[in-house]
Amino acid sequence: MQRLQDEERQALSGESRKRGHVGMIAKGVQLSEDQARLRHKANLVHPNDADALQSLEKKRQDLLTRITVFRRIQSRLMPTISELLEGYDTDGTPAEDIPIALPSWFSKDERVEFDIDSRLAPLEYEIRQAHAETVLADLRLSIRTFGAWADEAKLQLDSSKDKTRAGATLQKMRSKQRAYIAIYKNHLHALRGLGLKLDDTTYQDLDATMLAAHLPTTKPQKGNVGKGKRDEAWFWRGELDVAAVSTKKQAFDITAEDDNRVRYFRLLGHSTRWVEQFGIVGAEFARTVRHFQRMSDIWACIATDCDATVLRLDEDVAEAGRHITAEGIVEPWLQQPVTQLMNASAQRGFAAYARKKSSFYVDLAAKAKKQRDDAAHRWDVGQEWIAFDGQDELARK
Repeated sequence: MQRLQDEERQALSGESRKRGHVGMIAKGVQLSEDQARLRHKANLVHPNDADALQSLEKKRQDLLTRITVFRRIQSRLMPTISELLEGYDTDGTPAEDIPIALPSWFSKDERVEFDIDSRLAPLEYEIRQAHAETVLADLRLSIRTFGAWADEAKLQLDSSKDKTRAGATLQKMRSKQRAYIAIYKNHLHALRGLGLKLDDTTYQDLDATMLAAHLPTTKPQKGNVGKGKRDEAWFWRGELDVAAVSTKKQAFDITAEDDNRVRYFRLLGHSTRWVEQFGIVGAEFARTVRHFQRMSDIWACIATDCDATVLRLDEDVAEAGRHITAEGIVEPWLQQPVTQLMNASAQRGFAAYARKKSSFYVDLAAKAKKQRDDAAHRWDVGQEWIAFDGQDELARK
C-alpha cells in the first residue's frame, strides 16, 4: 500500500511540474465552463423524466471524478486553500455547484489573505478572456445559422411531420444558444472578479433578448440612445468601440470576414461528408442487388449439378438392371441398384431445395432493385448513383 501511495505521489508531482500553473488554471477554467453547461442542463430536466435524470447523474459523476483529479494538482500548486475546500466534494453538493476555487472565486483581499500566488490571477484573466471570445463567436454563428435555417424551413417544409421535426430542431438550437449564454455569464462573472470594470464595453451582460438575429450595423448609437432599449450592437461588432465603428470599418470587415471564412469551411466540410455518404448509399444499394443476383446464380448452378448427378445415377441403375437380367445374377448385385436409387432420390431433393433458394434470391434481388429505383427516383435527381451500379465491374469479370 505504501508503495502504491508513493507511486501516485510521484506521478502527481511529475504531472504538476510538467503542466505547471498555466495548465492548472486552464484545466480549472474548463471545469468551470463544464459546470455552467451542466447547470444549464440540470435546469431543463423534468423531475419525472427518469432517463434524463439518470443521464444527468452520470454526467455529474464524470464531472466529480475530473474535479477530484484536479484537486490533487491544485493542492500542490495552491496548497493554502486545501483546508478551506475540505469536505466540499463529499458533502453531497452537486458537481456543478462545487467551487473550483480559482483566483476569481476570491476577492482581491482574500487572495492576499490566503497567500494565493499573484501570478495566477492574470493567467486566469487571459484564459477566461479567450474562452469568452470563443463562446461569443460560437453564439454569433449559431444565431445567424438559426435565422437562415428557420427562413429556409418556412419555404420548403410542407407536411405537418416535417414541420414538427423542424420545430424540434429549432428548439434544440435555441437551447444550445441559451447554454452558450450561461457559459458566457460564468466567464463574465469571473472576469469581473479578476478586475474587469462594470462599465467596460468589451464584455457586457447577455440575456435571452440577444437571441434575435441582428445584422451588423456601422451606425453610431451612443449619442442617440435616449430612453429606449440599451445598445446591443457590441455583441455583433466584436471588440470594436460602438462610437468609433465608422472609423474602424476596415477592422470590422476583417472580423466579419473571419466569421464568414470559418463558417464557409465548416459548411464545406459538412457538404463534402454528405456527398460522400450519398455516394456510399448508392454503392451499397448496387452491391446488395448484385449480391442477391450472384447468390441466385450459385444456387441455380447447384441445382443443375444435382440434376446431372440424378441422370448419371439413373443410367447406372438401368445398366445394373440390364446386367442382372442378362446374367441371371441374384447376389450380390441386388443391393447396388437400391443404393443408387436412394442416392438419386436424395439428389432430386437437393436440386429442389437449390431451385427454391435460387427463386428466393431472385425475389430478393427484384425487391432490392425496386427499392433502389424508388430511392433514386426521389433522391438521386442528378443520377449520380449510375456511377455505382457496378456494371463496369461485372464486365471486367
